Amino acid sequence: GTASDDNSSRQSTVAPLTPLSVLALPPAFSGVGRPSLNHHLNQPQKEAHGRYECPPSPSLSSSSSEDLSESNNGAASASSSEASGSEGGEEDDEDSSSQTECEDERTHQLSKLTRWGLSPPVWSKDSQWSQVATFNEFTAILAQLQDILTEQLQKDNYNTFGNLLHFYNEFRASGVPNVESFYRNYEAPIVSNGLSCVGLSFRIRDAIVERLPTLRRAVVLASCEEWVEELDEYVEQPDPGIDTVKEHVMLAVRILCQETNQKALVILDSGYHVPKTIVVTSDGLEPHTGRFVQSDTQKSRKEYEFRWKNDNYIQWVISETRKGHTSTWNNLIYTGGNYGSSQGYSEKRNLIYDFRTVVARDAGGPCAGVYVKFNEPNWSASYTLFYKDLNGHRIEAKVPVHSVLQGAHIQCAGEIAKRLRISDDKFLILLEDMARMYEDRPFIRDLLFLNYAVDPFDQAKPLID
Repeated sequence: GTASDDNSSRQSTVAPLTPLSVLALPPAFSGVGRPSLNHHLNQPQKEAHGRYECPPSPSLSSSSSEDLSESNNGAASASSSEASGSEGGEEDDEDSSSQTECEDERTHQLSKLTRWGLSPPVWSKDSQWSQVATFNEFTAILAQLQDILTEQLQKDNYNTFGNLLHFYNEFRASGVPNVESFYRNYEAPIVSNGLSCVGLSFRIRDAIVERLPTLRRAVVLASCEEWVEELDEYVEQPDPGIDTVKEHVMLAVRILCQETNQKALVILDSGYHVPKTIVVTSDGLEPHTGRFVQSDTQKSRKEYEFRWKNDNYIQWVISETRKGHTSTWNNLIYTGGNYGSSQGYSEKRNLIYDFRTVVARDAGGPCAGVYVKFNEPNWSASYTLFYKDLNGHRIEAKVPVHSVLQGAHIQCAGEIAKRLRISDDKFLILLEDMARMYEDRPFIRDLLFLNYAVDPFDQAKPLID
């Protein structure tokens, strides 16, 4: 899933930096001797490798939580909804036509996934409810889950610079002649310095299992589909089905309180920087989380509300107000089984988004970071640097990717590095390595083409030249 950084109050702006010089680039990235932009780069010279290293994370699922592991989920049976057939002879022509169109759409979606090496969605069938005897015990568990979420938000940065740089360095070292072929066969790992919603969810899951082992079988890697229109029809399915789009994942804990006869689905969403555990009860009563403000900036105000649909589905209502106009849409979260395609689809899909971000979080949500959008006309991408000062005001600076940071921007970068809990030098190296990758225009062209080709909503655009 993608994540924004807009959880701040007021905004101050550092004047944009006038490009003073271009980063010193190694020979493999210089304009001299560059291969034609109409061809793919082959294996690079060794000195072209980035310095921001992203080793694969140590095992995020120890043997103590084996049944919750990605590999086990991957062995789950395919979506039951795709196997449901019609009763022959009972539909009229219109129903048959509708069914054929539905089957054609599923076939098309499966073909697209297979073509680009993305995993079809699968879910395990073993999700359970953790039963607690009293309401006090229930609320005590919720408090512990909140502590875990807060600790993990502060401990782990959201970082989709890192996972892309890891992919890029692997591609450049592989000798594979083009990005498409490499991507098709790439098994997206979770890298410790490049955690998206998938890796962050794994980290929280392992923390819950370690601290609250009684919840072990009730912790679910939940899948989320965004911008859903036919809610009631959707939630009647036993699982979302092969033709659904699961680009975002989060954690859900399934709890049954015997004293109040309440079922509760507890959501922990580190990928969207939600700083509070979301409690969705079957009866809508305490401790149900009502509507709340997720972010409020000069540019926009975003509100979330989570509603119980049934034992397996949560409706997530998002309202965003910009320039006096409010837009509202619905996401659906499936908690009925562990999502087994989080790496094979969600993480791998994340690698080719044209919007990349690094975000530090505190107990209130995003507090600092940097983001960049690659698909800008005339190769004019810029970093947006931001952080909250001691008064909670947002300080922001926009810097062309190829510019050298100087003056106030160096200070801004230092404040961000401090909140990311890395050295100033390491943060600057990260920005430089991203700039070097952006300078590899054939790679960026191919990346943006893949984002366009894979996009299930047909909204992405190829490179804007």
